Amino acid sequence: MTTTTITFAKLGNGDWGLRGPSAQLIPMATVTVSKKSGETKQLKVGTVLWTRDGQSMATIASAPSHTRVDSAGHRIGTGASYRAGVTSPHGRACPNCGSRECSAAWSRNSLCDED
Repeated sequence: MTTTTITFAKLGNGDWGLRGPSAQLIPMATVTVSKKSGETKQLKVGTVLWTRDGQSMATIASAPSHTRVDSAGHRIGTGASYRAGVTSPHGRACPNCGSRECSAAWSRNSLCDED
């Protein structure tokens, strides 16, 4: 039995995953998932766990973290970026380019790095 519908399925660890055609369950692809109620939902495919007879089971890709990081990888919200000397204090940004890492964000007397 092959189906072209992607549905929710309970994974071995208790989380919800996706079951459907192998051709559609490709990591990071956005797919339309059908619920038992008939509603549909758009989700991103995570890791494909298995494939058999044209059907696959996959995880649901986790939502992206809204944690902002600077160009050096320091978390901005925790103050780590400021303490590392990468981003300006108090959320100040360059009035020209909008960057918190620009020289003008640190001091209003400085010129924008992009100029």
